[in-house]
Amino acid sequence: MAVIGKNRVLIMIDQATRDAFSQLLVAHYLTSKGAQVYICNQGTLVAMYERYRPQVVLASWLVGGQLMEFLKGICGRTHLVLVDQEGGKLGEIPFKRSFTRQNGVKAQIAKECARVLTWGKGQAQWLRELGIMKEERIVVAGSPRLDPYLIREESSRTRAGKYLGVTLRSNAVTSQPMRIMEQVFHFSCADKMGGISVGYPVRSQHEDRVWHAIAGTRCMFEIMINLAGRSNASMVLRPDPWEQYSVYDFLTRQIPHVSVEPTMTQPEYVKNAFAILDESSSLSVEALLAGTPVISIRNLMPNLRERIGGEEGGLYNAPYAEAFWGPKSVEEAVEYVLKAEKGELALSPCMESIRSYLRDYHSWPRTRPSCFEMGDAILELLAGPVASDPLGYETSTCQSVSSLKRSIYRYVPGSVALSKAKLLGQCVFSTDRELWKKYHYLAWFYPHHEQVLNTFTSLIQKYGAASSQSVDNRVN
Repeated sequence: MAVIGKNRVLIMIDQATRDAFSQLLVAHYLTSKGAQVYICNQGTLVAMYERYRPQVVLASWLVGGQLMEFLKGICGRTHLVLVDQEGGKLGEIPFKRSFTRQNGVKAQIAKECARVLTWGKGQAQWLRELGIMKEERIVVAGSPRLDPYLIREESSRTRAGKYLGVTLRSNAVTSQPMRIMEQVFHFSCADKMGGISVGYPVRSQHEDRVWHAIAGTRCMFEIMINLAGRSNASMVLRPDPWEQYSVYDFLTRQIPHVSVEPTMTQPEYVKNAFAILDESSSLSVEALLAGTPVISIRNLMPNLRERIGGEEGGLYNAPYAEAFWGPKSVEEAVEYVLKAEKGELALSPCMESIRSYLRDYHSWPRTRPSCFEMGDAILELLAGPVASDPLGYETSTCQSVSSLKRSIYRYVPGSVALSKAKLLGQCVFSTDRELWKKYHYLAWFYPHHEQVLNTFTSLIQKYGAASSQSVDNRVN
């Protein structure tokens, strides 16, 4: 039987648009310390685990599904490290509610994993209060998504060439339009105890999410139309990672100076904008770190509180919402944009709220990059004994992955390439190819490797925490 590979780490990138930049920073840190790192996505995780038998697996802490069942099953054979890519960003009540959804599957895997990496002390405390895992397995590492903002640009930025960033969140409608009725059916059958999403109250229905997407997008369009009549400012649209971005192509013909940029990295998007138009998101928190003010449409949607508000916490009353400018009308929103274009809009109407949020939720400001902290937590496991419970592994994973398939991945040369080829086929031939290509991480399609490496090199130069080994070609 194949054995666990010493010093091998397998990193799963959940969403390429959202997670790849930060996870690849962790990968570069590990390779600089001598670890052999392999990168997978949701479609290739099983094949790459079976083929390379890593000592440590770093994965996103998903709510449920076959991947979580598989990861739970390998805990006896491999050190599993989980990171919640949402980071508990919406507050205590939504975070804790995520552990009761789908019969508590998220809590079940927490009992088996070797480490959970949290962004901030608040999230770590909530985990302790839930009592679902041993305290020594919780590591407060911060969020590597914020590591690029530890690097200050030498030259001052000018407004020349800058744009209004327009952050879109309509995946409930635009993700797979031909399956929209199937989604209605799915959520009608779903367990109502946990709600449709932790971002919405338990009482919310799927139509509330669809209404929310349409109402927010309408407000964005109205601001863009009015702005185009008063300014020649460029507008760059950034669709949600799960959106089919071609649905917005018509805007480039209807409104002057509009472009759609679905794959731009988050740091590049917020750093190069003079303002961000959004509702309320963690991406806009990054904008504030980059020195870019955020104008929220939250107050422009009628009946928003009745639709998605409440005392349970969620998107409506996100803990960072007060840090954004909140115009009460489209006209006022345009005035804010025009002031930002001239460099006359202050960064935030409430800086103290964003400072406290960053401190509690992201362990910010930092004296050391989060990708280094996460890497060190993994290196500590690499230095220890290899987990070994073959019987537990074989019996627990048979339910989600057949023994025959695991054997093929383990012993047949080229089997990993076949799993990647299947995803490649989706990215090229599927009717949803633009969605899959943007969502799943495949090294061939990811256009920002050089930018990630440059960021990591700058972090090394500033914080000096890695060896002199080359990191350029060490990430597999």
